[in-house]
Amino acid sequence: MVGELSGLYGRPANYTYSTACFARALQIPVKLYRDLVERNNLMPIIEHTWKKRAFLETTSMFAEGVPYQVIGQIVDSIQIRHYGAGEVISCKDLTLLNVIKSGKVSRLFGGKLVDTLEGKDYFGEEEAIFDTPCLFRLEATEPVETFQIPGTLLKDIPIVRWKLYEAYLKRATQVVHTNDNSDSIRWNNGFDIKVMEMDTHHKKLVEIANSIIENMRYGTDQGSLEKAVDSLIEYTEYHFSTEENLMKSYGYPAFQEHQKKHKALVRQVMDFQDEIQKNLIHPKWIFMGSSLTG
Repeated sequence: MVGELSGLYGRPANYTYSTACFARALQIPVKLYRDLVERNNLMPIIEHTWKKRAFLETTSMFAEGVPYQVIGQIVDSIQIRHYGAGEVISCKDLTLLNVIKSGKVSRLFGGKLVDTLEGKDYFGEEEAIFDTPCLFRLEATEPVETFQIPGTLLKDIPIVRWKLYEAYLKRATQVVHTNDNSDSIRWNNGFDIKVMEMDTHHKKLVEIANSIIENMRYGTDQGSLEKAVDSLIEYTEYHFSTEENLMKSYGYPAFQEHQKKHKALVRQVMDFQDEIQKNLIHPKWIFMGSSLTG
């Protein structure tokens, strides 16, 4: 349906529409539509939906490039979530993209403030869109209201995915390169092997390892920690497989030896997973992640 708000409120439309293919439309007289809305007491629902849509369209994420009907689906899916001042935002809530309607959220890494989020900012894209464990600790610094949106609705919208990816990559790279917490793994140029694909993989492994360290440091729920470890295992196996195929294609002379190291490291990660599941975590594991870039 198009033009419904203009008909109800008597205001100019915000959009210009054009057909992408042959279309047949049913034109409903404004008076008949108004009578239908009033008779079924639909105005409160329409107004509430319109307010949510109007807010989303003022954000950088949804201001342009998102089809009108897709915005409608997103608005229909929104769940409203409130956080009290000082409340830590759980990893469960980070499986959804959260757009802040009001209030402020601190984004922390290693106990240090990375940035402060406020109205129209967002968080949760790591898991919701990119299936990556939450890297940061988030805490409401004052009462917060968010619009929670399922990532499945956003993954296939190119402009939204690209905006989220740019912001996410910038933050993750900043933390991996600049954190100075002694328990965290800091990227340095010595890890570079000058092969772009492999260096990207190594940075991703460091990022996942740091997310595990954050989970262990602050004692988040067991499910979140196990999910982060599962991601580490999955990405480690993917990385080693890709690296070995690259080595074989170039006739790397020490391939067999390197492959043995990979198998040993995979076993080490599996042992780590076993320790997590048994709640037998030893401090030595904190430093395990740095060896995965080898």
